[in-house]
Amino acid sequence: MKHDFIDHHSHGHSFFHRRAAVDKILIFLLITIDVLFLPFNFPLKPALLIAVEIILLLSTRVPFMHIVSKFLKVIWIVLLITLLLPFFGNEPGGELFGFQWYRDGLLRTATVLTRSSILLLGVIFLNLTTPFEELLNGLQQLKTPKVVITLLAFMYRFIFILIDELERVQIGWTSRYIYLKADSRSVYLANIVGALFVRTIERGERTYAAMISRGFEGGSAVPDPRREKEFNFEMTVIFFIVLFFIEFVT
Repeated sequence: MKHDFIDHHSHGHSFFHRRAAVDKILIFLLITIDVLFLPFNFPLKPALLIAVEIILLLSTRVPFMHIVSKFLKVIWIVLLITLLLPFFGNEPGGELFGFQWYRDGLLRTATVLTRSSILLLGVIFLNLTTPFEELLNGLQQLKTPKVVITLLAFMYRFIFILIDELERVQIGWTSRYIYLKADSRSVYLANIVGALFVRTIERGERTYAAMISRGFEGGSAVPDPRREKEFNFEMTVIFFIVLFFIEFVT
C-alpha cells in the first residue's frame, strides 16, 4: 500500500499537539454546539469563528497547503449537495440560465456551506493534532458508549482495507481498460465499483474472522487511558470565554 495514515501529522510538537485529547474534543464540541444550536448571525459570527479556527490550525505548524487540500477533499461533497438549494424558496431573486433562483434558497445554501466549513475545519484540527489512539482514549474518559468507540476503531482500521483493494483494482483497470472508448469504459467502471464493494466486504469478513480466532470479544482495543496526556481544563475554559465573547459581539 502506498497510502499514509490519515493522522500522520498528529505527532508534532506544537502547543496543541502536547495537549490532552480531552481538551481538543471539548473544544470541538463547544464549536459544534455554538454552530448548530445557537443563533447564527450571518456573516459576522461565522467570519469570527473561521478566523479563530484558522489561528488554531496555523498554530499546529502543519503546512498551510496541506490543510487546504484536506479541506477541499471533503467540502466539494457539501457543495454538490447544496447545489440546487438556491432554486427552491419563496422569495424570487431573478433568473440564472433560464432558471428561477430565490433569495431565501441562496441564504440557506450559504448557511449550510458556512456551517459545514466551520465543522470541517474543527475535524481537521482534531485530525492534525490528535493521534487516533489518543482520540479513542479521550472519548473513553468522556464516558462515550463502548460500542461507539469500538465502531470508530473498526472504521479507522477498515479504511486501509478499502484503500488496499482500491489500489489493486486500479492496477487491473490501467492494465486492461485504458484504451477503451468512453462508453465502453463506463460499463467496465460500473462493474469495477461493484467488484470493489464485494471484495471489500469479503476482506473485512476475513479480517474479523481472524480477530475472533485470536480472542476478540467485542471490546475496544485502545491503550490504557492512564497513558493519556494530562487534562488541562483551563484551556477549555479559555476557549469557552472566546466563544462567549463572539456571541456577545455578534
